[in-house]
Amino acid sequence: FLTPNQYELYKMAKYMFETACYKGPGFMIFNGRANGGREFASGVSIMTGILPLIGLFGEEEDMHLKKLIKRCASTPKLIAMLKNSCSVYNFSKLMEILRDDSISSKNDYEICHAWYTGDRIVQHRNDYAMLVAMPSSRHPSYESINSANKCGWYTGDGALYLYTNSDRNVYDGVNFIKNENICYRIPGTTVDDRKRQAWSYKNGWAPSKDFAGCMDVRAKFGMASFDYEGYNYLGHEADGTSDGDYGGGFTYFENDLTARKSYFFFDRECVCLGAGINSTMNANVLTTIEHRRLVKDGEVLGYEDIYLNGKLLPKSEYYLITDDAKWIWLEDIAGYVILQGEKTRICRYNATNSDTPLANSSVEQESTTPFLEINLYHGKNPTDASYQYVILPAITAEDTAQYAASPEIELIANTKALQAVRKATLGLTCMAFYEAGSCHGITVDTPCLVILSEENEKFTVSVCEPTHKEASVTLTLDKEYKLVKKPITVNVTAENGKTVLDIDTNNATGEPRRVEFILS
Repeated sequence: FLTPNQYELYKMAKYMFETACYKGPGFMIFNGRANGGREFASGVSIMTGILPLIGLFGEEEDMHLKKLIKRCASTPKLIAMLKNSCSVYNFSKLMEILRDDSISSKNDYEICHAWYTGDRIVQHRNDYAMLVAMPSSRHPSYESINSANKCGWYTGDGALYLYTNSDRNVYDGVNFIKNENICYRIPGTTVDDRKRQAWSYKNGWAPSKDFAGCMDVRAKFGMASFDYEGYNYLGHEADGTSDGDYGGGFTYFENDLTARKSYFFFDRECVCLGAGINSTMNANVLTTIEHRRLVKDGEVLGYEDIYLNGKLLPKSEYYLITDDAKWIWLEDIAGYVILQGEKTRICRYNATNSDTPLANSSVEQESTTPFLEINLYHGKNPTDASYQYVILPAITAEDTAQYAASPEIELIANTKALQAVRKATLGLTCMAFYEAGSCHGITVDTPCLVILSEENEKFTVSVCEPTHKEASVTLTLDKEYKLVKKPITVNVTAENGKTVLDIDTNNATGEPRRVEFILS
C-alpha cells in the first residue's frame, strides 16, 4: 500500500505537470532560459515521467493518467519523440495506451489552476489554454544565464499566452526570433518602445514590487493581478564589457514605467484590465493584445480571415492605426473585444528566415513567416492611462461581434486602487484591491485579492494576500451570513448586520483562504 507521501506523486502529476502542458507541448513559461524551442521536448519529458506512475495508485487514478497520455500524444511528431524517449518497459505501457480504443483521446480536460507561490495561473478548456506569467520581488522576471534567452526581457512581465487546437506550440522558438517585434511586444505586456541590450545576466533581475497574486475557484475560474514595475537599473553601463560564459551584471536602463494589471478568467473569456499606467521616459508606451506567428496545424500558412469590426482585412502586409476598433477576429484562434483604450494598431507583417531562425522549432522554416500584432497605444509619457479588453478563444466571428455589442461581464472598477469585474451568469465577482477599500458589499483593511462565488445556495469568499508579507486581512461583509465552513486560520463574527472575517495570512505565501456561507 502506498503511503500518503507516495500518493503525493499522483497529485503532483495531476496538479503540477498535467496543468503545465496543452495536448502535448509543455508551456514555454516553465522552460527557464531555454524558453522557446523547448515546448515539444518539455511535453515529452512530462509524459515520460508520468508513464512509470501508471499502475501504482488505483483504477481511477490509472485511467486519469492514461487519458492524459492519450490526449497529449496528439501528433505523429510527438508520438515519435515519445517512443524514442521511453525505456523498453515504458514503451510497452505507451503502446498499450495508444492501441486501447476504450481510452478516449478527446480533450475534455477543463481546469483553472493557480501556482500561487510562482505567480502563474492557467485555464484549460476543450479547445484552448490560456496562462499568465507575472513578475514580483520574489523571483526574477526571466532567466538568461549562459548566453541563453538574452532577449527574454518581457516573457514574464504579465505575458498572456494563448494555445489553441490550430496552433498547439505557437511559442516554440519565440526567443530564437531575432525580429525585435516579438522580443519587445509579448502578448499581455505593457512596455515602452525603447531599445534594450541583449545580455546574459549572472543573477536575474526582480522588481521591488511585492504585489503579485493569483487564485482559482471551483477549479474552473480564476484571477491574477500584479503591481508592475518595469526593469530599471542605474548602475554601470554594460556596453563594452563582457557578459562572460555564465553571465554578467545588470545593464544600464533608466525606466520609471509602472502599471496595475489584472486578468479575470471566466467560462469562455479572459478580461484584461490595466490602470495607473505611468511613465516619463519620453517613449511610446503600448499594451500588446496579441502577437503571434500565423501558423496552422504546424505549417506556416498565414490566415486569410482576419476581421476588424466585421471588415475582412487584406491578405498581404498592412499597418493600420485606428481609434475605433471594437472587435478583431483571428480565424481559428480568438476574438478580441476592445472595451476601452486609446489608438489600436493592427499589423500583419512577414519576417524573413534571416530575421526569424526558428531553430529547434516545430515549424518548418519558410521563405517568410507571417505574424499578426495588435497593440493599444498609450502615447508618450502617459499619466494614469488605462485599458480594458477581452480575449475570447476559439470563437466565431459572429459570436465575437455579438459579444462586442453586448459584453457578458459587468466592469465594476478599473483604477489604481481597485480592479473588479462581475459575471452574473456564473455568480462570480472578482476584485483586486491594491489599497484598503470597499467594493460590492465588502470592505478590506489590507491590499488583497477577493473572489465572491455564489453557487448552489452557497456563498464562498476567497481571499489571497498577494505580497506574502502581511500577517492578516480583515474583510467585512455588509450583511450577516450563516457560516457553513471555514479554515482554522479564519475567525468569523456575524452581528449587527455585518459579517467580519479576521484572516490569518501569516506564512500563507499567497495561498487563498476560503470561507463558505449559506446564501440568503
